[in-house]
Amino acid sequence: MTLTATGGFTAHNVQLDDGSYTFPQANPIETMGDYVCVKNLLPLLYPEGWAGRSIVDLGCLEGGFATEFARLGLDSTGIDVREANIANAEYIKSRTSLPNLRFIRDDAWNVGRYGPFDMIFCVGLHYHMEDQHRFLQEMALACRKAIFIDTHVAPEFDHEPAVRTFNLGPLTMHEGLPGRWYAEHDFDPAADKDRLESLKWASWENRRSFWPTKGALVRSLRDAGFSIVLEDFDQLLNWSAHYLSPEGWHYQTARAMFVGIKAGETPMPGQAAAEAPPHRLNGAVRTDGPAAGETADPAESQRLRATLEAVYASTSWRATAPLRALSRLLRR
Repeated sequence: MTLTATGGFTAHNVQLDDGSYTFPQANPIETMGDYVCVKNLLPLLYPEGWAGRSIVDLGCLEGGFATEFARLGLDSTGIDVREANIANAEYIKSRTSLPNLRFIRDDAWNVGRYGPFDMIFCVGLHYHMEDQHRFLQEMALACRKAIFIDTHVAPEFDHEPAVRTFNLGPLTMHEGLPGRWYAEHDFDPAADKDRLESLKWASWENRRSFWPTKGALVRSLRDAGFSIVLEDFDQLLNWSAHYLSPEGWHYQTARAMFVGIKAGETPMPGQAAAEAPPHRLNGAVRTDGPAAGETADPAESQRLRATLEAVYASTSWRATAPLRALSRLLRR
């Protein structure tokens, strides 16, 4: 059976207890790289075992990932703001024997009401946020150990394909981070909730989103208290190295999977920002930027290049470690 009272699934292919699948057109969730990333890191994060550890899937869509995490033995929560998504997720729950699985209809910004959680899984949601830095702070406060973020990042140069593909704005600054604006809605979300509810692949309340550059997102993760930041490539399981080439999907869409881990003496969210000066444009801190389609001052672009170089020179850009060293650190 593939249909629910809401009209059917659009993305998540989950095997139910009776052997049927929710969306046979797609690969099963347990073969997806984002799921494999979490599964592979669990023994490193919790070498003593993860029974009873908790994870929350923010913007859980139809509940597939949350379901598979519950099958791994985690206490799994899925949160999504759209009624149709939660209806599909509850359909899965009603047809699987997983008492450690729950779904909540709420805005992802309210994750702190239901935590803290040992791990936060944020896939396909972060790039729909207008204030990504602030959202990371909220997630960090609700997270004890690790965060998984699969998201688009802003290309650094105007000629990169994702700028044209997503009609991204010019490189600018927002929340002290370099990045680009992306237009989400061409209508007022507050005035047309029915239309907003139907847009499963868009933001909720904000009409535009801000995508930081890759380096800026790494720095933002560090600032949120994740002392170890890794980029994961489990998406390559079913693909060749071409996947990462200039013609490959990762480069063409400017998308990546990041893992942030709290280990050792982890700074509280915001501490790193207090220790480092904010990025500046035209001699002043910028907290907003032009919308998609606006042109940038060439002189301002040059200063942004210098800002990017400062990001790369920071210790946060180099905050990666071999897995063997990570394993030793997490066992302390």
